[in-house]
Amino acid sequence: MLCSSISRSTKALAIGTALAASCLALLLGGTATANATENPYCNPRTLAGGGACSTENTRTFNALFGWGDNHAVCVSVVIVPPGPGISRVCSHNPGEGVYDPLAEKVTLYAGIDNPAAGSNTVHGVSFN
Repeated sequence: MLCSSISRSTKALAIGTALAASCLALLLGGTATANATENPYCNPRTLAGGGACSTENTRTFNALFGWGDNHAVCVSVVIVPPGPGISRVCSHNPGEGVYDPLAEKVTLYAGIDNPAAGSNTVHGVSFN
């Protein structure tokens, strides 16, 4: 008799609440934590027009980020400094960041260059 005295809308609300709580518990319990490490390089460094900068030693990373205070910049994976980079991605404006999520981790040099004619203070960050 007790169940028949509870309205259908109250039963539906109780079931819906239990279902929502179960879904929330699954989502929160199954969330993986990202452990990215930021490693600045050439940060800050003022480069002449067309100048480039890279890490002094190889490092392992899977993404690059950079920006220039005065002009656009390009970030790239460098095999042998100061040589040209591979996987080169460029921003378009001063202060605009550029991000290159590499397809896999590499152990090479991280590079940033100033494609503009004037000097540019650049900031590079690699992520591992």
